[in-house]
Amino acid sequence: MSRLTRYAAALHHIGPRQTALHLWHRLRRRVRRFGAYTRASGEVEWAGRARVPWLPQTGGAWLRDGRFSAVGRTRDVGDPPRWDVEGPLLWVFNLHYFGFLEGLPPDHQIRLVLDWIDRYPPSARRPGWMPYPLSLRLRSWVRRLFDEEWGGAHRRRVLASIAAQASCLADTAEHHLRGNHLLENAITLRLLAACFRGPAVGRWRRLADRILDRELPEQFLPD
Repeated sequence: MSRLTRYAAALHHIGPRQTALHLWHRLRRRVRRFGAYTRASGEVEWAGRARVPWLPQTGGAWLRDGRFSAVGRTRDVGDPPRWDVEGPLLWVFNLHYFGFLEGLPPDHQIRLVLDWIDRYPPSARRPGWMPYPLSLRLRSWVRRLFDEEWGGAHRRRVLASIAAQASCLADTAEHHLRGNHLLENAITLRLLAACFRGPAVGRWRRLADRILDRELPEQFLPD
């Protein structure tokens, strides 16, 4: 089957609306100024309350002694990791999910997060700034904010980065893909809206609610 035929079959399957959303998403990502997400547009205040224990988010990934392992692949990445390391996209995504924080000492967790903030600035070409890794990383970081060890000046830097990343996520939510990707975007934005107060939080909540109101009926059918 030729490439043109495969494209035609894919476009016929997803329909004109999703085709237009795919093109619009690609165009906006190319022209969007990701430098705007280096700093938060407004401050957020922590207001989180955990009423039930958090489930672990490792997904089987681990990072130790300068080696990172995920999806059946283990490679040297350095300590701190080379965040721009090359590899299969799913493996790179797992590095940027930060699920490996689970089980690491709190001081090591904070060091890795601050290093990511310092050495992995926003860019449309960086996989870690795509909406899906953004969603899972933000949830992993928010989970850590419930720990008392994440306090002081370090905590303020993490909060500012979370606010900036959340703005990026809200601007680039994967409406063109729908399904699990868009649900992960919405779930993360709704969690952030529950954990923070600030000018941007209302926007996160409204966007998440609109997405969930539309997508959940398709995920949970009457039967």
